[in-house]
Amino acid sequence: MKLDSKILEKLAIRTISYLVEDLGMKSVENNFHIKQVDFIEYKKLSSFISLSLDLKGTLFMSVDNSFANEMVKGAIYGDVSKDVLDELSAENLSETLNIVVGNIISQIDIIKDGGKLEISTPTLVDDKNKLLKKRYDTIYICKIIHNKEEMILGYFI
Repeated sequence: MKLDSKILEKLAIRTISYLVEDLGMKSVENNFHIKQVDFIEYKKLSSFISLSLDLKGTLFMSVDNSFANEMVKGAIYGDVSKDVLDELSAENLSETLNIVVGNIISQIDIIKDGGKLEISTPTLVDDKNKLLKKRYDTIYICKIIHNKEEMILGYFI
């Protein structure tokens, strides 16, 4: 089982870029601190992508509804109802994770060195109570801040 110690840094940099440049979320802070933790406290909406073969682990993105709604507002035109916005927010979180992971694949050292990688489709959990606080061998997280709200990015094995 191999770990690319820079994968979360690459994910965070690309996520910030995507939020600011593609979704117009100009107040996203451009700094983050990666830390190793013993457990994860998820937000309301979480999306996961699993990696297998030469690079193993799971990447995730977790936000509350208001952060997710701001992401959608940058991706759509016109006004939509709160129900539609909430529905689009959940779908958009998974799509955002899928996009940024796809964007960083070619930058991962193991892949640049010829390694093989299989990537799952994103899995969405829209209730933090359904997620178990489970111990993993290795967990790294960082937080991205937008208007005093947090997005948690993480990588665990």
